[in-house]
Amino acid sequence: MSRLWPEALAVTLAPGLARLAGATVRGTCADWPGTLDALNLALQDRRGRVALVLSNRFFRLHLSPPQPAGLRSREIEGFLRHSLEATFEEDYSAWKLRWQPRPPGEPLAVCAFPSRQVTEIKERLGPRLRLARLAPWFATQRLAPSACLVQAEGEHLTVVAQHKGRWRLFTQLRSAADPVATLRQRMDLLDACPGQPWGPVHLHGLAPSVALPAGWSHAAAASSMPA
Repeated sequence: MSRLWPEALAVTLAPGLARLAGATVRGTCADWPGTLDALNLALQDRRGRVALVLSNRFFRLHLSPPQPAGLRSREIEGFLRHSLEATFEEDYSAWKLRWQPRPPGEPLAVCAFPSRQVTEIKERLGPRLRLARLAPWFATQRLAPSACLVQAEGEHLTVVAQHKGRWRLFTQLRSAADPVATLRQRMDLLDACPGQPWGPVHLHGLAPSVALPAGWSHAAAASSMPA
């Protein structure tokens, strides 16, 4: 890449951790302030643009009901905030929402992130560094038109799936015991395209020793979040 447009520093953030160029830095504690501390340590004496990939645990994922026809962009955002608040019984007025445009009558995959945390990241970067990109971990992986991706971070499971290009699952689950049993039960319960084959199911972050059903596979360890 040209020196006139240097490549952004790629940093991966998990609770209390930051990874840059293969090295993992730990913050003061395993929560959001500890994550910001780890970001500071990882980027000390650095300059330039920063591309952040954040743990899925910092985001809220939601597959909305089908959107009504005739809504403008701001009205769609209001519709999605109402859907989030009705589902999770929380106030989402101070969250940033991102979604992929879909035809009316289809559900929308919504990704929410607290606006306050975006501001705190920019404050920590200071004048020497500029935020070029901020993305959740799931968004860094390619999803086939008919496939399912599961990313495990301890007990926290993120599941995104499509069938023939249509969203059928976009959610987060928690499993304290058997993650595979939890996934099979909840995927069938929440499926927006029941009766259709799942296609390949790829799992990131589970131990390779965990037995998987037919059609499921473990992804490479290199694609996991820092631990």
